[in-house]
Amino acid sequence: MQNVDYDESGWILVDLNGVEFSVPAYTHQTMIHCDHGQTESGARKILLEYSHWMKMKSWLDEGDGSFLDVGAATGAMTVPFGLMYPAAHIFAFEPHRTVRGILIDTLAKARLSKPLVFDFAISDVSSTVDFHEEPMDESGTMPYLPETSSISTKQGSGNNSSPSDYAVRATTIDDWSEGVSISENCVVKIDIEGFEVHALRGAQKFIAEHRPRFSIDIHVEPGGNEMTWNGTRAILEKFDYRFSEADHVLFAEPN
Repeated sequence: MQNVDYDESGWILVDLNGVEFSVPAYTHQTMIHCDHGQTESGARKILLEYSHWMKMKSWLDEGDGSFLDVGAATGAMTVPFGLMYPAAHIFAFEPHRTVRGILIDTLAKARLSKPLVFDFAISDVSSTVDFHEEPMDESGTMPYLPETSSISTKQGSGNNSSPSDYAVRATTIDDWSEGVSISENCVVKIDIEGFEVHALRGAQKFIAEHRPRFSIDIHVEPGGNEMTWNGTRAILEKFDYRFSEADHVLFAEPN
């Protein structure tokens, strides 16, 4: 890990894909592999999932819109988009207690009050589910480990549950969006460690009504060994979407 000087409060100024704001040490450490050194302003230059970022930026540049950050983690998309698009409606979903707290602190530090942060998981059912929280990696070799946390794939409770599992509220995008004002220009980012198909299953009314554009991180299916490329495409094809890819990300746009 690079030697980087954090301020007395443990924060550092970053230039994340061209947007400057301060993040706590933990957030910076999760991006350390994307740190390209110091800029003239003193910020750390971070190029994080740049093609992914630029695609969503091109969509949001078209006008004031709605941005759903499903699996927001510490806010690598929510915070800079909040700064860039102050008139946009931004909704961040993050059930992980620790990283959600960091996201909220980062929004406060950036003096952003408009992005709304929700503490529930997005899935294909509205219920209570077990959530598996990966621990902080004290060694620093995998600082991003907590961001791989997800809805638990274990069944039952008691001896079958990890000490780091806890109950969280889950809901569908369809149920959540009832009564929510969604702009015509709607962008949805999904990064939920294999549960992306579940999220789309629970968003079919939303998709039909709002025709959002999607940026979906593809992972291994929960409890399986197949990637979710086919499952996500199959759902969206029914709604006449076209697709493109960048590394591990599937982009989907309505025809």
